Amino acid sequence: MLYRHSLTACGVPLEAVVTALLWEAPLPPPGHIAVRIELGGESMTFARPNPSRELPDTTLPLGALLHALEPPQVTYIYICIYIYIHLHI
Repeated sequence: MLYRHSLTACGVPLEAVVTALLWEAPLPPPGHIAVRIELGGESMTFARPNPSRELPDTTLPLGALLHALEPPQVTYIYICIYIYIHLHI
């Protein structure tokens, strides 16, 4: 839908559509993994991964990461992880 919207001459900027997706899409109700919303005249389904298929928590060796990337890149990755964890808590 976003791709089609970007190709048309619509009065609503693409940023407004993305903002609506990020802030107005509700979480699925307890016991469900999907939610359906109407946006731009289309019905869209968003689903969380099935809890039984999530990746297991594991300890990752970070030495290879620290040697392969520059310090600003490692800092950026940690910031992204922090934001991801903060949004899911």
